[in-house]
Amino acid sequence: MKRILILLSLLCAMSAQALTNGDFESGNTGFTVSGYTYANTSVGGDRYDFRTESPWSGSYGSLTDHTSGGGQYMVVNGSAVAANYFWSQNVDVVAGEEYTFSGWAANLTLAPNPVIQLNVDNINKGSFSVGANSNPPVWEQFSFTWTAATTETVSLTLHDTQTAANGNDFAIDDLGMVPEPATASLMALVAGLGFLIRRHLVS
Repeated sequence: MKRILILLSLLCAMSAQALTNGDFESGNTGFTVSGYTYANTSVGGDRYDFRTESPWSGSYGSLTDHTSGGGQYMVVNGSAVAANYFWSQNVDVVAGEEYTFSGWAANLTLAPNPVIQLNVDNINKGSFSVGANSNPPVWEQFSFTWTAATTETVSLTLHDTQTAANGNDFAIDDLGMVPEPATASLMALVAGLGFLIRRHLVS
């Protein structure tokens, strides 16, 4: 029975979320920013805040959080400096393991559209142009996949590389990162679990 529990724990670990407060239900904690100010107004630019329904301005249209429809999401007024990041978190990775980072975003203003970019230790791993604004705004999923070169702690940062002064406001929610286990390893683990379960039932 102990071996079964160990294998179950390994399976759970493979799909576990590696991020803290990725759904922003705990507000302004679990991550860091650079070049942005935590404020309840978008006036002045380079700002971020958290909302449960309406973004900064009523002209954006009503938007509820992606997680449950009743929780919090992050709103961001994009920076004029692409090097600034509106979210960052350190995570542990394993050499040779493939990871997928994902989240949901919604455009809150007219064009130009925000462009979300993921950097891993300052290396660009992909970008996503948030779709055209609609009223009410619509959540869109984005994801980036990369393979860790070494076993270490890496810094994940999200940037808005659209540096336009007007527009360029967006919402973000449900950030997550999961390893993509090799098919052979996963099949071997499942097969081993099935063998131990059958053995346990027979005995």
